Amino acid sequence: MKSRWGVASDEVVSSYKPNVPVIPLEERIEMLKALRCVDIVRLYHKLEYVSACQELKPDIFVIGEDWGR
Repeated sequence: MKSRWGVASDEVVSSYKPNVPVIPLEERIEMLKALRCVDIVRLYHKLEYVSACQELKPDIFVIGEDWGR
């Protein structure tokens, strides 16, 4: 089974959080890619998950507890 991860662009994060991420986007992507259990890392530019789920067909979909606040 492939492990698929999504990474929010800084614009997406700033749309629902008061601050931009401390770790730059490219570093966040590389950190995930470096994990042995991760096969695919997908960047997203909109706060919309339906298209990613349709494309990647995940078995489990998880978002952080702070999403949507």
